[in-house]
Amino acid sequence: MLCENCGKNEATGYMEKTVNGVKTRMHLCSKCIFEKQKDMFSSAFGMFAGMNEPALKKAVCPKCGRKLKDIANSGFVGCTSCYTELFDRLQPVIKNVQSSTTHTGKTPDGKHTDGVSISKLEAELKRAVETENYEQAEIISNKLKKLKENSYAK
Repeated sequence: MLCENCGKNEATGYMEKTVNGVKTRMHLCSKCIFEKQKDMFSSAFGMFAGMNEPALKKAVCPKCGRKLKDIANSGFVGCTSCYTELFDRLQPVIKNVQSSTTHTGKTPDGKHTDGVSISKLEAELKRAVETENYEQAEIISNKLKKLKENSYAK
């Protein structure tokens, strides 16, 4: 199947868009997927337009040094720590673009995730400790440890 955008290259993936409850799927080549994602993230990062320039420059990932401004311009984070370190600023953009902040699907190592997010497990762990349910807290803690070990942030 040819790319439905450029009509030149073989489609290697697809993008879905939901408008007024109607979902459409467009099969695209890798080049067009890259361009469409870049455009989509750039427009979503327009949310930062109201943020003053110094605040954008100060928001930096301590692990890779990527600035929020650079992420806003390119649509790409520098490393997996960008998600955790800049989460409060990235979350609305990710939710706007992807409809969810929980990753489901394949990871770079080809394994499928079950949709369990670290932040969700951390919240469950906190509740278990607050209610003094230490057995449940241990189970959740072990799940968290395994999820963090298996994440592609190795």
